[in-house]
Parts: sequence; structure tokens; C-alpha cells
Amino acid sequence: MQQLSIFDALDTPAPSKPVAASRCDLDALADIALVYTTTEKANSTGIRFATSVADAQKFCSDDRTRGVLHGTQWAFMWTKASTWIQVLSSTDAPVMDLDGMTDDGSRDELIAELGVSKIDLAEFPGVFGPLGVRVRNAPKRRAAR
Repeated sequence: MQQLSIFDALDTPAPSKPVAASRCDLDALADIALVYTTTEKANSTGIRFATSVADAQKFCSDDRTRGVLHGTQWAFMWTKASTWIQVLSSTDAPVMDLDGMTDDGSRDELIAELGVSKIDLAEFPGVFGPLGVRVRNAPKRRAAR
């Protein structure tokens, strides 16, 4: 069963706000998926990592990316970075604040097994900056295990 994105379930574009094309590259951001966990009660851990939309679909469709913890169902979900910016930020001066968002690497083996190309949170400034998105509070790169 394919795990759908919360915002992009039908691949319907989010309502857009008028913006100068030079400020934020929404087309390029539409190719990047933000992956996070959420519970049935809509609690979220925040963004864990980013990848391509196709890789996010592959990862979130795997049965190992959902479960039950303390009686509460949870699952990994994704949304396009462009949708996230349009819904939760501003396309005039987009900011992605990663304060408190972490990825403990517990799914790195599965990510590798599935052939998913992971963009680590520490890489966000270098990936999203050139696309017109300012990234705040990016964590430092984790030391290799």
C-alpha cells in the first residue's frame, strides 16, 4: 500500500500566493520531499530528512515506516518542499526553521536498503539556500558511527 503525502495526496497544487519568480524556486522545491513522522492524533516530530518525491513515496510505502508506540499509531509521511513553503512559510522570504528537529539515524539502514537518497538535516542550508529558502537552526552533521 502506498503511503500518501498529507498535503499532496492527489498531487493537487497548494494555493499559491503571488511572488516574484526570482525569490523562491517553487518548481525545484516541488521535486524535493520533506519526510517526517506523525501520529493518528496529528502530533509530529518535525522534518527528519529530505529526498526526491519518488524516493519519499518508496520509503513511506514500506511497512517498516509505520507502527504503534504506547498504543498510538504513527507513520512516516512526506510533503513537497514547495507545498510546505506555500502553506507554512512565505514565498516572498521563505524560511525553514529546523529548531528542535532531529534525525537519530535509526532508519538509515532501511533508507540504504531501499536505495533512497537521503538529504540530511545538516545539508539543508546548502540544498535549500540556492533555491531561495533560508534555513535556520540546521543541526551540525552527526559524527560517523
